Formats: sequence, C-alpha cells, structure tokens
Amino acid sequence: MAAHAGLPSFADAVNLHRPKAEASAFYAGWYSFEHPGGAFEVCLRPGGVFYAPDFPSNSRWCAMGEKKVGIAWGKYGNYELTIVGDPARREFAGSAVPPSPGDAPGPNDWRKMRLVRPLSPAENRLLSPTGGGTEWKFEYQGGRFSVQFRGDGYNHFHCSQYQAHSHWKLAGDELTISWGQYGTYVMKLSGDAAVGHAVGNPSDWRKMAYIRDLDHHESSESCSHDHDHA
Repeated sequence: MAAHAGLPSFADAVNLHRPKAEASAFYAGWYSFEHPGGAFEVCLRPGGVFYAPDFPSNSRWCAMGEKKVGIAWGKYGNYELTIVGDPARREFAGSAVPPSPGDAPGPNDWRKMRLVRPLSPAENRLLSPTGGGTEWKFEYQGGRFSVQFRGDGYNHFHCSQYQAHSHWKLAGDELTISWGQYGTYVMKLSGDAAVGHAVGNPSDWRKMAYIRDLDHHESSESCSHDHDHA
C-alpha cells in the first residue's frame, strides 16, 4: 500500500503502531507461515518485532483490530492476516498487501499462518516482556563487561568493548553467540544466569548474569550487512 494524500505507507503504519501489552501477550509465539512455495517458521515477538530466522529483516508486526495483524517485512513484502475460526487456535489467512491502493491481491499472494508453540521461558528471559532484549554481565578468566542480546529482526549481539557484527540464537535453553573475530560460544541459559564455553574448547569458560531489560529504542537497529547467509 503506497502512501498517498499525506497518509503513511502500510509499513510506516505498522511501525508506528506497536502492539499493546494485551495484544503482545495474546499473539506472541512461533507460527508456521505458509505460502504457495512451502512453509517455514516465524515468530511474533512481544513489542512488535516480526522475526523470521530463514529470512531476517528489519521487520515489524502490529494488531489491526480484534482479529487481524499487519506485518511489514522489509524487502519480503507487507501482509494482512485475519484470524479464522476459534481465536484461541490463532490460525490466520490473508494475503500480501498490493503495492497500489485499490489493486487486488494476485492468485499467488495468499498467505496462511498458524500457531505452533509459545515462546519458551529462555526466550522470554532473553527478550524481556517488552521484546526489546536484555543486558547481561559477561565474564571470563580475563575480566568482565556488559553485553546485549537485542530483540530485533536479526538477533544482534552487541558489546561496546569488543565490537563485531555478531548474532545470537537460541535452541531450547542452549544459547549460541556468534561473535565475529572474537569466536563462537555456546551457553546453557537458566533463569538469570548462563554458563558455557568457547565452541571446541570446554576449558575456555564463560559466565553471564542478567543486568536489566532493554527498551525498544535501545534494541532498534537497522543493518546494512548482508544477512542472506543467515
């Protein structure tokens, strides 16, 4: 939907309308996202970040009325999806938003989405209730400093003391930090603490302790790097 007559574009409108706490709690979770070519998993995160591990982008979602969500997915397009059937099942059907007002979606523009699982306790801890992410004390044999796990569309990992284009990912309670030239670390997350080591070297230990939640301004990050490899 292109902007016209002074109105914001669809993507701008989604970005401006962060979901309220009630909508975040209701919609947040992992979904199967289906299109004519197949299906893959995506996540509606608390606070309005739309996260797709296979297709990362600076992307957002918002609630549009009682049963509809809007998704602004950067270069992957914009979508409107409406709940079908029992709202508790959180099954959606809809389509891509046509680029021009008044145009109808094409035959291959349909999309479906259904809830497959809620966020895990580890995801909720790392993302925080607002979805912005969290700051932690990171410790190793040589000292300690703070790091941030940002809840953006790329899962950026940030450390002001040792800067690199870095990312995090979570599988169950196993946290992996890909820290560019500083190495890759795997850690077991449990509540407000984590322990682990450098990949391939268990004696090179690392520890973390929770410090605070990040707000959405701190966690917002546009990114010029190519993430097609992610």
